[in-house]
Amino acid sequence: MNPDPYRGRFGADTNSYVNDVQDHIDYGTSGRVAGFIAETIQGVGGAVELAPGYLKSVYDIVHKAGGVCIADEVQTGFGRTGSHYWGFETQ
Repeated sequence: MNPDPYRGRFGADTNSYVNDVQDHIDYGTSGRVAGFIAETIQGVGGAVELAPGYLKSVYDIVHKAGGVCIADEVQTGFGRTGSHYWGFETQ
């Protein structure tokens, strides 16, 4: 597995991804959300990890907006993530 964090629009810049979610809540909703669903490791196109600390920060934002957080595909990378047995343990 590539040791680099998620290589998306903002590279490894966790704060930019977190700010993007906050912007969606601030400008795309009433300020209240029902929930947030995320895969802990993106399995499409390989096993792509999220930026370090992303889920904890986003979960805090979602909780403050009244939502619940759901980790989907918690078994992604079962025994294949390198440092953790379960995929969700990387976050």
